[in-house]
Amino acid sequence: MIRLLRQWLPKPKPIPATLLPADRFVIARFEPVAGAEARAQASLALEGASPFPPSQLLQGLVRSANGAEGLAYAAHRRAFGGEAAGWPAESPVVPEFLALLGEKPPGDGVVIHGDGRRSLALAWRAGESLPAALVVLPVDDGAAAEAAAEAAEAAGLPAGAPVTEVGGALEGVRTEAGLELRRAGGAPCLIAARRVDDLDVRDPAFLEGRQRQERWDLRTWRAAQVAALGLLLAGLADLAGLWLGADADQVRAQVAADTARVRELEGLNAIAGKVEDLGRNRPLPFEMLALANVHRPAGVTFTAVAHKAGPSLEIEARTASAAEVGAFEQALAADAAVAKAEMRSIQGREGVTSFSLAVTFKPEALRKAAAQAP
Repeated sequence: MIRLLRQWLPKPKPIPATLLPADRFVIARFEPVAGAEARAQASLALEGASPFPPSQLLQGLVRSANGAEGLAYAAHRRAFGGEAAGWPAESPVVPEFLALLGEKPPGDGVVIHGDGRRSLALAWRAGESLPAALVVLPVDDGAAAEAAAEAAEAAGLPAGAPVTEVGGALEGVRTEAGLELRRAGGAPCLIAARRVDDLDVRDPAFLEGRQRQERWDLRTWRAAQVAALGLLLAGLADLAGLWLGADADQVRAQVAADTARVRELEGLNAIAGKVEDLGRNRPLPFEMLALANVHRPAGVTFTAVAHKAGPSLEIEARTASAAEVGAFEQALAADAAVAKAEMRSIQGREGVTSFSLAVTFKPEALRKAAAQAP
């Protein structure tokens, strides 16, 4: 019956994706760690590729189908100026080169896409699902060959690796199944619905708000289906009663059964609301990492970050200047969103100081700072 209703009721319209120019992005490969927050891992991977702190970047990530590979990408906010204000709230905002993920060569190779304005080169290594290098050059004589050579060199491909040139407009559309990206006439790449927000480069706070709205819309849609089903069942009960000469007791019994089912569905809807509240009150590991990174001295490099429970991070780092360790600890302790910054261990060897620092944040202050982030 529900299947029939889905055929009769109007379906949500596909939403076109907003594709951003690839030449404004840098990329970095990483290996996803099970159980760790994906955007935090992507932010760490981008530290070496971008000189700017995470708070100044628009960033996202894509994972391979088996979850063993990750590709992080980022662009500085100023690269888009006032464009961001015109991005539709419901539209996924992703870099255009993701539309070429379906063009992966069978082994080592480079894919070149030209649109008359620039040559975009993606290089893959054999056995890997995601590209290892991205190069974008403006169109002129030899631009495609130069972009292919640079991408192959950056990916460490052997000499003579095959180069494939493709054309066609790059496009993407979001449906109930997920985000489908492709070039016109090319092979598609489908990102599952649960992973679409990972690709979106907008702020986590904005994405959380959109997720809440989507969950509300989904519950409303399901409630409409339940109401339509109840009306249909009631109508069928009336027709059956007239046709078979059923008496009023039989009709009342059917209505009572329908009412019990509706109450059960209302209970499930209440449970869904509680689950949403739990998600709203979750810890904010990405925001904690961003706040910690703001106070990180230039010479300090994070080697590991762990979020185990509650509003706290354990940071392992190293620096060539021992003075920066104390400066980092004091800067964190002075932050209004930090409850405590505690040095767990510190040791020096061959001119390098390694240390472990536990940082506990104030939940309300942390959420206020996250809400005010640009």
